[in-house]
Amino acid sequence: MNANTHAICPICHSDHTTGGRCDCQQVEIKADLIPEHQLDLLASTVLRATVRAFEDPDVQAEYECWKAERQQRKEMVQ
Repeated sequence: MNANTHAICPICHSDHTTGGRCDCQQVEIKADLIPEHQLDLLASTVLRATVRAFEDPDVQAEYECWKAERQQRKEMVQ
C-alpha cells in the first residue's frame, strides 16, 4: 500500500493505512440466539421506519415503479 494512502474500513472504521486488514466482514449472526424481546423491538423499529418512509411521495412512487417492473418480469416468465 502506498505510504500516502489513507485506508479506513467503511464498515468498522479500522485504520489500515500501514497495511493489514480487519475481520469485520467475517461476523456471523446467529438469529436463533437473539432473545424474543430483542427481535420484537427490532421488528417494531423497522416497521415504524418503513411507515415513515412511505409517507414520502418519492418513496411511494419508487415502490410503485418497482412493483410494476416486478409484475412485468413475472408476466414474461409465465
